[in-house]
Amino acid sequence: MPCVLKSRFLLRRSLELIHAELLGNIAASATGINEIHKVEQGDLVFVDHPKYYDSCIHSAASFIIINKKAEFPEGKSLTYRR
Repeated sequence: MPCVLKSRFLLRRSLELIHAELLGNIAASATGINEIHKVEQGDLVFVDHPKYYDSCIHSAASFIIINKKAEFPEGKSLTYRR
């Protein structure tokens, strides 16, 4: 079951707390959080295993939290810990 956020979630604010970098659309807001096989545009998704990097980066998710810096398509935002 997807997690739909009651209000838009501004990623930049929370990432400052964990010293992570946001690449792409830095003013973006997530509208939901979901697992890789169920993401929709506007969703935030997390990946920490190389096996799933490509599928996550090229999924419908708009926001990707990943454990390393990586190339990503235009229109998405990528977050990784510095």
